[in-house]
Amino acid sequence: MLQGITFVNQYIIVGTLGQGAFGKVKLVLNSADMNLYAVKLLSKGSLMRHQRMRPRTASDFQVEAQRRMNVIRLLHHPNIICPFEVIGTLLI
Repeated sequence: MLQGITFVNQYIIVGTLGQGAFGKVKLVLNSADMNLYAVKLLSKGSLMRHQRMRPRTASDFQVEAQRRMNVIRLLHHPNIICPFEVIGTLLI
C-alpha cells in the first residue's frame, strides 16, 4: 500500500465532495479502469441516532442500507446518480 493513500477495494480516495446527515460523499479513482466515481459512505452511528430508524444490529443496518439503495435505484433524475457498486464493511 502506498503511504498516505487510502484504498477501498480497488478505489483510491481522492477527496470529499460533500456530506449530509448520514455520511459523506467521496471522489474516488478506480485503479482498475482509471475512471473517477462518487462514493457515498454511510455512517452507522448517524443512522442509528436518526429518530425514524433505529437499527440495533448489523443486520438491521444492512436492511436500512439496502432500503436506501433500492430507493436510489428507483429515482431517475439528471442530478441523482445511479448506483454502480455496493461495498459493505463492518468498519463504518
